[in-house]
Amino acid sequence: MTGAGVQLDLFGGDPEVCRRVGGLTALRDVVPEALEAVVHLREWRSRAGLNVSRSGAWWYGIRQDGLHFERVGERSGRGWPHKLTSRLAWDELAGLIGADPRRPAIVSWSGSLAEPAWRERMRPHELWPDPEGWHPSYITGDHAHPGWPERIAAWRAVQAMCTDAITKLEATPRLRLSASTWGDGVSVP
Repeated sequence: MTGAGVQLDLFGGDPEVCRRVGGLTALRDVVPEALEAVVHLREWRSRAGLNVSRSGAWWYGIRQDGLHFERVGERSGRGWPHKLTSRLAWDELAGLIGADPRRPAIVSWSGSLAEPAWRERMRPHELWPDPEGWHPSYITGDHAHPGWPERIAAWRAVQAMCTDAITKLEATPRLRLSASTWGDGVSVP
């Protein structure tokens, strides 16, 4: 057997990796409930309705079966995309970030909040894709709210977890063995 049949592919065009990277990017950059998604992972309880929103370069919807998303302009036509083109299932997300050592501190902080704590868990205004679009009082209000240092630290940890998972996905080489090597076109991820 010679090495001539071995080909390295750095996932540049692998649709599965691109989908996972897209989901993690949308979660990191635009989904206001990203922190809750990281806390609950497989135990998400979706709200009623279609639950589709747009922020920055993404359409997204959090559903019982996962994070649904697509890039703005990805599809032809206009209007509200009721059925988004991609999904990152909760089990997939758990596999990508569930074992991250930063997650227990985020879960602990979130669990320590007095309910209702939706505001404390919501994406800080300065971390939205267009923070300049908010009136400055929203950002200063976030900073003045009790527990701000812990909230921004938790959100930065969520973003770092997503970024690290993206980096790992993009850097993982894929080994493909050609049919000339094995005779049956075996592909090893």
